[in-house]
Amino acid sequence: MASALKKMREWDDKFERFFQIGRREDGKFYLQLSDSWKYRTFALEMFGKTAYWILTFPTAKHKKWMSIAFVIAATLWLQRKAMAAHRRAVNRRKAKDERKRVGDAKLALANKLATADKDVLEKREDILKLSLSELSGALKSGHYSPVEVLHAYQAKAMDCTSQVNCVIEPVNEAEEWAKQLEKDEERRGLLYGIPVSIKENINIKGYTSTLGLSKNIGKPANNDSALVQALKQQGAVPFVRTNVPQLLLSFVCSNPIYGETVNPVNPDKVPGGSSGGEAALVKMNGTPLGFGTDILGSARIPAHMSGVCGFKPTQLSGCPGLFSKDIDSIALGMRALLVPEMFKYDKTAVPIPFREQIYNGDKKLRIGYYDTDKLILPTTPCRRAVAIAKNALEKAGHTLIPFDPPSPSTTSYVNHPTFSVTLKGSFADDCQTLKTFLKDEDVDPHVAVQLQAFFLPGFLKNLLSFLIRWWAYINEYLKAWNESELDVLICPAFAIPACTSQQSGRLAMAASYSSLFNMLDFPAGCVPVTTVTEADEEDMKTYPTNDIFDWLIKKVFWI
Repeated sequence: MASALKKMREWDDKFERFFQIGRREDGKFYLQLSDSWKYRTFALEMFGKTAYWILTFPTAKHKKWMSIAFVIAATLWLQRKAMAAHRRAVNRRKAKDERKRVGDAKLALANKLATADKDVLEKREDILKLSLSELSGALKSGHYSPVEVLHAYQAKAMDCTSQVNCVIEPVNEAEEWAKQLEKDEERRGLLYGIPVSIKENINIKGYTSTLGLSKNIGKPANNDSALVQALKQQGAVPFVRTNVPQLLLSFVCSNPIYGETVNPVNPDKVPGGSSGGEAALVKMNGTPLGFGTDILGSARIPAHMSGVCGFKPTQLSGCPGLFSKDIDSIALGMRALLVPEMFKYDKTAVPIPFREQIYNGDKKLRIGYYDTDKLILPTTPCRRAVAIAKNALEKAGHTLIPFDPPSPSTTSYVNHPTFSVTLKGSFADDCQTLKTFLKDEDVDPHVAVQLQAFFLPGFLKNLLSFLIRWWAYINEYLKAWNESELDVLICPAFAIPACTSQQSGRLAMAASYSSLFNMLDFPAGCVPVTTVTEADEEDMKTYPTNDIFDWLIKKVFWI
C-alpha cells in the first residue's frame, strides 16, 4: 500500500510539473503543457460544445505523458457521450409512455361512446350533416343540447383518428364544460355549444404542448392561451387536440412522439403542415371548426393539401389559423374572435371588430392574379385552380387584372421572404434555440432534412444573413400592388398538391406562395377549387427540371 501511495505521489508531481490548468476569459477551462514544452501544447474545451486539439508530435521521451493526456480527453469525451445517450434513452421512454397514455385515453373515450342504440346513432348522423351555421341555430333553439353535439363529434373524431392519426388526445373536461353551458345562459355566445378542435401547440390549461419534443412531456400549461380563453367565452367547447410536425417545421405532419398523420383522401400522401392534424380532421368531418396556427402558411398549406378552407387573419397572438369546410363557417369563427373579450386577452391585437359591411357587401373588386411567383413553378393543377377562380370571379362581375410579382432575380434570389424567415430568423442567435430544443432528442427524419441549412458553419451563416435583404422584395411587391390599385389578389396556395413524404422535407421553398403574406401581414385564405386528374399525372412527365427544386417537385408528385 505504501509503495502504491508513493508511486501516486510521484505521478502527481510529474503531472503538476508538465501540465497547467487554468480558466480563460470566456469561462472555459483549458489544460496546457508547461513552458518546457513551449511549442507542444494542446487545449481541451471541458465545458464547451466541442473538444479540439492543438498538437505536435512529441519526442519519445514524452510519449508517456501525451498518452495520459489522451486518456483523460478520451475519458471525458466518452463520459459526455454516455450521458447524452442516457438522456436520449430517458426521452424515448417518456415518448413511449406518452403514446400509451394518449392511446389509452382515446380508446377509453371511443368505448364510452360506443352504442348500438339506433336512435342515438341516427341523431349523431343528423348532427354531423349540419353546417356550422345550422348547428349553431339548432343549439341555440334547444333542438340539440351541447352534450349531444359533443358526443357526436367526439365519436366521429375517434373514428377519424383511427384511420389517419390526426388526434393526439381528447380534452377530458369537454363534457363538463358542455354541461355547464346548458346551465349558464350568460355564456351563450356566438359559438354556444360548438365543439372545436385545437392544434397541439396552442395551450390548454392542464395539457402539455410538446411540439413533438420528449423533453416537454409532463410540463402542462398553467393557463389557457388567449385564443382558447376567447373561444370559451363565446361558448365553444375545445374537445380534442390535433397532431403537429416536430417543432412545426415541416408540411409532413410527423413527430417521434405521436407518429405521422396521413392525408385523409389518399393515405400515401401528406396532409400538409404544420396544422396537418386540424386539416385532416376537418376534411373527415370530425370537427365543425378547427384552430391551428399560421406563421409561414401552416394553416393554408394543409388546407390546400387536404381540400378544406383555411384562413390566416392579420396579426393576433400566436398567429392563429382557422379551418372549416366552408367560408361562412370561417367567417363565424372570425366574428367570435374579433370581439372586445379577445382584445382583452390579447393585448397585441389591433381592436378592429369584424366588418360586416365588407363581408356582406356587393362592391365589385379589382382583383389581381398570377400563377407563378417566378421562384418555384407550380404544377398544372395548382395553376388550373387560379384559372378557374379567375373565370368564376369575372363571371361574378369583378375586374381581374394580371399581376406581375417581382422576380427574385431582380432583387436577389435569397431576398425572398421564405429565405428571410427560415434562414435569417434562425441564424439570429446562431441557431442556439434550435440546438437547445433538439438536444438529446430523436429528430423526425422529415424535419432533419430541413435543419441541414440551420447548422452550416458560422461564416456561411454570417454571409447568408448579410446577403438577405427581404425588405427589398417586399417593397417591390407593395409597389406593384399599389400601381395596380388592387383590392384582392389570387395565386396558388402552394406550388404542388398533396405529395408523398419522400424528399418533401427539401421542398420548404415551395411555401414561397404562402409565406409572403405572413411577411406582409395580410389576411390570406385558401379554398378548394380543383383536384388532381390522371391528365395531370401524365403532364408531370414533361414538367421542366431547370433546378433542384423542379427536380424535387417532380420526384414527390407521384406515390
